[in-house]
Amino acid sequence: MRTPPVTLTSGLWRIGAMSAHVKKSPVKGKRRPPLNGFAALRGAVRPAHQDAVRSFCERHALFAQVSLAARLAKRFFKTRKLDLQVEHDPEGSGEWVVLHVDSDASVDATLEAYHSFKKKWLSLVMAPDQRELIRLVYSIA
Repeated sequence: MRTPPVTLTSGLWRIGAMSAHVKKSPVKGKRRPPLNGFAALRGAVRPAHQDAVRSFCERHALFAQVSLAARLAKRFFKTRKLDLQVEHDPEGSGEWVVLHVDSDASVDATLEAYHSFKKKWLSLVMAPDQRELIRLVYSIA
């Protein structure tokens, strides 16, 4: 049996049509398995909101997209605090997960970070039904 070619591209192993994020293990020569599901959101969800966020992400199969949004928020914003929680529409039946970002940057830097986040987010998450279930709220400290 012939094995498919393996290439490394920006920290992403590609094997045929499948791919998985690979992190270096502290033990030389071994690789840690990728963080899947809720484990990928570790540290961004307060204990009081864990069950609601986990349930929401499972119902809508959004673990990857929520994890991506959290990583992008940390990348573009000078975050003092990042929190995830599920919010419900008080006038309807809608619900979504909200990333609350507290930024230590200036107003101009935060607006620039928001535009950079939005541009990257829209280029990576193409499905509108997934995008509308994840929202970003930022405040400037």
